[in-house]
Amino acid sequence: MAIEDHVMADLLMRKYSLLKQEVWAHIGFYKAHVARFQLMGTAILAAAAYVISNPATVPNNKNWWLWWLATTLFPVMANYLIFDIIESQYAMILLGERMATIEEDVNRIAGCRLLIWETFGAPMFWQSFRPMPGVINPDWFLSSFGLIIATSMAVVIPSFLYYLLWNVSGGSTRHASVIAGLVIMIAAMAASVSCCLKILLSTRGKPRAFFRQILSASPSGPDGKAD
Repeated sequence: MAIEDHVMADLLMRKYSLLKQEVWAHIGFYKAHVARFQLMGTAILAAAAYVISNPATVPNNKNWWLWWLATTLFPVMANYLIFDIIESQYAMILLGERMATIEEDVNRIAGCRLLIWETFGAPMFWQSFRPMPGVINPDWFLSSFGLIIATSMAVVIPSFLYYLLWNVSGGSTRHASVIAGLVIMIAAMAASVSCCLKILLSTRGKPRAFFRQILSASPSGPDGKAD
């Protein structure tokens, strides 16, 4: 049974509103993840200040393994928070792609462009550094500073600590442990950067094509009957 255009438009707008609520929820998650990342940076600075003011706590033969464990956990926790942020971005992109297909369908029913944000507005203003003369996208600066902070916590600080541990360690077992920690650090950061670049630069457009393919397929099941 075919659905009349005004009924279809109403159903699509209801779905559009629900998806928009999900987007706002993930924006909240994204902000919360960023706040946790900032808290982690503050905790690291506080710990560094304490170590500097208490020379007895610097890496030595007695506390070597404790320092190695803490140093190895730094990039693990930092990259966990990075993936937390990436996951929110991924969810928002997928939701936005589905909303774009709804905008296209509503505009087709209306015979004019009523909804344009996800199909035209967001791609123009969020993906370009300078979407139009006199307008600069601040997200590029935010992402750049975030990358500096993430690299500092996930790579620079652990590398410096591993350097200290290498100079303190006196055996092959400890040297091997430092090398293993460095490998974990590099692999975790490489995974974060690779995943981030693929999601932010390559994902847009592909889910929309997939959704459109599903929507254009027959609603019947494999046996030819309606599900």
